[in-house]
Amino acid sequence: MNQTLELLRVAMAKNAIDVYLVFNTDPHQSEYIAEDFMTVKKITNFSGDNAYLIITQNDAKLYTDSRFEISGRKELENSQFDFQLQTKKAETIISEFIKEKFNGTAKIGFDGKCTPAATITALEKLLPQSQINYQADLTPYYWTNKPTPKLSEIFILDENFCGQTTTQKIKSVVDKLKAENIEIYIVSQLDETAWLLNLRAADIDFCPVFRSFLTITDNGEVSLYIHKQRLKPQIEQYLLYNGINIYQYNDIYASLEKLNENLRVGLDIAESSYKIYSSINPKCQIFNKKSPLAAEKAIKNNKELQNIKKTMIEDGVALEKFFYRLEKITTSNKKTSELEAAAMLYEERSKRQGFLSESFECISSVNAHAAMPHYAPSKKTDIIIEKDGIYLVDSGGQYYTGTTDITRVVPIGNFNQHFKRDYTLVFKAMADVATLIFPQGTTGNQIDTIARSPLWQYGKNFGHGTGHGVGFCLNVHEGPCGFSPKNNTKLTKGMVITDEPGIYIENEYGIRIENMLAVVESEFNGFLKFEVLTLCHIDIKAIDKSLLTTDEITFLNNYHQNVLKKLSPHLTPDEQKWLKEKCKAI
Repeated sequence: MNQTLELLRVAMAKNAIDVYLVFNTDPHQSEYIAEDFMTVKKITNFSGDNAYLIITQNDAKLYTDSRFEISGRKELENSQFDFQLQTKKAETIISEFIKEKFNGTAKIGFDGKCTPAATITALEKLLPQSQINYQADLTPYYWTNKPTPKLSEIFILDENFCGQTTTQKIKSVVDKLKAENIEIYIVSQLDETAWLLNLRAADIDFCPVFRSFLTITDNGEVSLYIHKQRLKPQIEQYLLYNGINIYQYNDIYASLEKLNENLRVGLDIAESSYKIYSSINPKCQIFNKKSPLAAEKAIKNNKELQNIKKTMIEDGVALEKFFYRLEKITTSNKKTSELEAAAMLYEERSKRQGFLSESFECISSVNAHAAMPHYAPSKKTDIIIEKDGIYLVDSGGQYYTGTTDITRVVPIGNFNQHFKRDYTLVFKAMADVATLIFPQGTTGNQIDTIARSPLWQYGKNFGHGTGHGVGFCLNVHEGPCGFSPKNNTKLTKGMVITDEPGIYIENEYGIRIENMLAVVESEFNGFLKFEVLTLCHIDIKAIDKSLLTTDEITFLNNYHQNVLKKLSPHLTPDEQKWLKEKCKAI
């Protein structure tokens, strides 16, 4: 019996709620969230990042995406929750459920602070006869030991790292607001506020951000809503020097209620909570607009790109030292586990200049565990890295000079021909994107199709996007750019995106090879291409050369020569000799 679920159902009955919705997010619609907002995990024990719940007195359903299909089914096995893959928009699934179970008329409750505005505004149209209670935060009924909110120390990211002052960034955003005829824009996304103000913190694990809201007007007035007591004198003085108005965190809702009539208010309802949306003075003109801060943030300036390249050397050295140590262990009588390997990699990164933290929880996985794209080892699941096995490690670091994300697969000992073919296909897909030359105006979904083509020819595919944008000392997953079937953002010079196709065979192995790319100008007028940023060898033991084109072979050999050139000066003689062998031409 799930006691938390039962307590929640008692609370629903007391509050006359037929259907309760819980979304795995926070007041800022963050992907990665702090412990005090992990409500879905508290109720279900599901550990994935993306999920929502539909709960009634008789039903308990969890919806998530294909990245968590294998791990999610295992976590919810023998539980009271019905595990479902989300194949439609959330509002469609919820409305269909309510129409079936309640004939379209139900009392729906949820915590509006932690529920996406886009979903609920759509739901209101689909279920006009239902009653919606967006102030139904029922966590006090079932979560008595809720963690204390983490308010970490805020620090200034020097202009030598980020390349632009806050004043310059504000001006650029204001110009965009004027072009869109928006008088005030509401910013909920934590990384956007951190980017604009050149401030960083660690309120959420792996994400150098701080809890806050922000508004910016077309005349350049910026208001920051933050827990004022956390601000040290230096940070407060910095904000005031930059002309930033400072208010208490929760004052944002009252401020929105008091906005002037007919004010042209912009926000992205897909990135805002329903509480934020519903707090806006109804006499204002509300415009659903993509954030101008997100668009600016995605395009890295020259200083940021220079620093990212320096970061890749630091990160690459850490990775090669890790792989060198790992091979010494796996080729001897010593043993190491998934958790121990992850700790070893963290140890190497922590020695590098400017390292702050990991950029996400390390995916250190062996064999069948690697078939789960977002598996992370725990004491309960940790296993030994076998002498004949497939080891996949997806990891990244946060540095003052940038954010990294890389995946490598190490075939240890013997492996079969099916794995060798799949490994080569994944490499082909990754290399075909990396070497692409494409016209300006090309979108992320077009690149995604190109990445999948080599796999489709063998009846293979993968359930996640081919790549995502990466922040600069910010969130490792950053919009709006990316490679996925749904991403129609046009690629622009300066964007930094991952290139990470994969193949996953349940109960056997997972393969994903990932580099970070920068969009740069090509030698042809009106065309763009990619520059590979990541520096770390790609294991060639399982490469089937007969499946590669001449261009793919040339790419691999040139890439390895660059890795060897950039990283060797920072390695010991033994490590240099080892890396030279790993980077030999095929």
